[in-house]
Amino acid sequence: MSQINRLAIGAAKFGFDYDYLNNTNSLSKKTAYEILDTANNFNINTIDTAQGYGKSEQVIGDYVRKRKIKNLNIITKVSQGSNDIDIQSSLEKLNVDSLYGVLIHEFSDFKKDNSIFYKLAEYKAKGLINKIGFSLYFPEELEYLIESKIKFDVIQVGYSIFDQRFKEYFTDLKNMGVEIHTRSTFLHGLYFKKRNQVGKHFNKVKNKLGLLYELSMSRNLPIASICLNYVLSDPRIDKVIIGIDNSELLTKNIGFINDINIVPDIFYGFSDYAVQNIDILFPHHWKI
Repeated sequence: MSQINRLAIGAAKFGFDYDYLNNTNSLSKKTAYEILDTANNFNINTIDTAQGYGKSEQVIGDYVRKRKIKNLNIITKVSQGSNDIDIQSSLEKLNVDSLYGVLIHEFSDFKKDNSIFYKLAEYKAKGLINKIGFSLYFPEELEYLIESKIKFDVIQVGYSIFDQRFKEYFTDLKNMGVEIHTRSTFLHGLYFKKRNQVGKHFNKVKNKLGLLYELSMSRNLPIASICLNYVLSDPRIDKVIIGIDNSELLTKNIGFINDINIVPDIFYGFSDYAVQNIDILFPHHWKI
């Protein structure tokens, strides 16, 4: 698999407002189509969405019907209780016969009633889902799954320069045959801010933002390139989900993938950037 094919399109903004620093709105259908067209042109065929992402599934489904696309690997997420899971509605909205993956969106749903997972397994057995798994936010959630010997196919976790909390589990997950997908590559744009552009909520990482900016200047590499290639540099990661505001930005990010060949040593010592504070790592905790 090429590095480009490891990218996946995060479709949250296809359906609702999903931006914490820049106050941008959900994308128009035209813009969403342009992003998907560009992705298709570059053979990026994995799309990440959720039943809870507003009209995102419908937008993707309309695109599939209009463009007569057959090769999309669509992953959606469910948050309802086990008795309320409606995979059929997602299939109809997305205009597909089966889904590449379905993830349990909230681990608390599973912890409260693990039959939600086995309900998904029934859909998998019927051929309506290829892979089932979890979208997780805390390493202890993953530890619980491993200790409980839950046999899942795919996991999605936050992973970026600051958020390295799940990295120590990647080898074990690969040994278990689990597909690893990562999100929050750019941490909702935080990495693009200079230290004097963020408020006191980010005081604990202002120095790290400054160091990242200095690294960008000294190596003549855009910060987006550093962020993206840092995640791609770990071969254990199968898919790197990126949220994109327009097709031009997607093309630019694809172009960044070759940058890592210029400075292969750039990520030595990046463990020093790691942050454990969820008030920094979780945008919905931000006070801005």
